[in-house]
Amino acid sequence: MKKLYIIFDQLPPITSGGLLQTYINLVDYLKNEYDIKIISVFNTEERNKKIFDGIDVICLSDYIIDNRFFQIAKYVKNGEYDKIGKAIASAFYFFLFIPQAKRKMSQMVHKDDALISVSPASSFFIHPKIQFIQDIHTNFEYFWGNNKKGALQAKLMTNPTLTVFRNKTDAEKGAKFFPSTYMYNFTEDIKYNLNSYNLDQRKNRIIYVGRLSESKDPLRLLKCAKLMKDQQVSFHLDIYGKGDMEDEMKKKIKEYQIDDVVTMKGFMKDKKTYRNYSMLWMTSKYEGFGLVILEAKANATPTISTNWHGGIHEVIDNRNDGFIAENDNEFIEYTKELLNDDAKLIAFSKNAYHNYHQVFSNQATKKRAIHLIESYKTYTNSVNN
Repeated sequence: MKKLYIIFDQLPPITSGGLLQTYINLVDYLKNEYDIKIISVFNTEERNKKIFDGIDVICLSDYIIDNRFFQIAKYVKNGEYDKIGKAIASAFYFFLFIPQAKRKMSQMVHKDDALISVSPASSFFIHPKIQFIQDIHTNFEYFWGNNKKGALQAKLMTNPTLTVFRNKTDAEKGAKFFPSTYMYNFTEDIKYNLNSYNLDQRKNRIIYVGRLSESKDPLRLLKCAKLMKDQQVSFHLDIYGKGDMEDEMKKKIKEYQIDDVVTMKGFMKDKKTYRNYSMLWMTSKYEGFGLVILEAKANATPTISTNWHGGIHEVIDNRNDGFIAENDNEFIEYTKELLNDDAKLIAFSKNAYHNYHQVFSNQATKKRAIHLIESYKTYTNSVNN
């Protein structure tokens, strides 16, 4: 059986978000096709090593670093002095370990093996002689635009054989500069019977699922919730997720006096949870695709999203199975439109469910993944390959 290596700079906890969940789903669907090994360049907590059930996790270093060391300015601002020293040491070790990691990986990965790097940061540690797929889980501009942190990562990474984006729009941008294509996200095997759709159970309930981090703009969720409350709209927003903005959000909920209509629920494990809600809210500034939109669609839950460009129009059929809002007023008006029209909400819900099964089924994505893994070493630059 052919070996497939999936490399992280450091294997994160289960609460880290959609990127990890994508690989959990990918491994689950490919584990009978390949001998899969997870490489975590730097050591990680033991509980993180158990995330991929039955899959070997190989750590190239015994040292557990703070791979968020770039947040040192925030640590200083918040007076988190215990984290400052760890961040400085981690930054030095991170870069000093690159040559050793490359040597170790060149000895481990053989010519016939396949390798996927989950991020440009992971690719710092790949030896140039190794052919690999570079997965990109955010938009093209994050790494090849004006974002300094992203642009630096793109410059420092080992050049991949093939770069795979999460949507066709970004892949077409990338193809102008390097071999690029796309593959839509994997979801877990969500089974939902559309005949069990319960409008009363979902009525006036809104869900958010995602990391509570700057790129997701969760404070915008709270701003929209406040505007909705001020307009005396009947609704309740449940926020599922963990992240570095959690404390700030709790303070903002009190400041806005919206604790009666907004509840922070922590990390969500059960993907069936979506079927208890009328709609999903998404307020991201940028995305690669938006795994949560697929999870919601599989449970017949439409999405109202900000226009984060890239593949947004590939995953939401605007005004048919969701809405794409250009500003907060549109976001609220679209929400009210669905909350106040049961027939339209049901129609959007059914359309979302059918779109998921017609376009984003796991069988289609699995077939695409195997094709790319088997062909990337001889890839010809055509996005549609």
